[in-house]
Amino acid sequence: MEAHTVQNVIAAELQPRAKDGGVAAGMAAVIREIGALLASSGGLVVVVVGVIAVMTITTASVASVPGEQAATVAAGAFTVLGTIVGAYFGVRVGAHGKQEAEAARVASEAKVARLALHVDKDDAGRVLGELDGL
Repeated sequence: MEAHTVQNVIAAELQPRAKDGGVAAGMAAVIREIGALLASSGGLVVVVVGVIAVMTITTASVASVPGEQAATVAAGAFTVLGTIVGAYFGVRVGAHGKQEAEAARVASEAKVARLALHVDKDDAGRVLGELDGL
């Protein structure tokens, strides 16, 4: 056996098999990751465009108003900027929290299903009655 043949055999053993999810599962995961990246970067692009627009309008406005009113224009601009950025990050954090909660729910359901397998048929009625009382 040559060295490159042994490496090819080892590499073939490490490749996922169909019963493990295989290539289709890997491709689905890659597509999900790319979709998430595009979705998150799309929101970021909108926020950046909004910030640039607000800064452009503010700069033009500050140059055209009297000096004592410049602070009022700047305060309004910072309010708009804070609202845009706060909304963007609020949505991002909320979406991440939802994903974590969904993952915890799925894990809990799996635990309950496994525990249910260990309940004796004779005790099932009693256990369900106790759970209904909670």
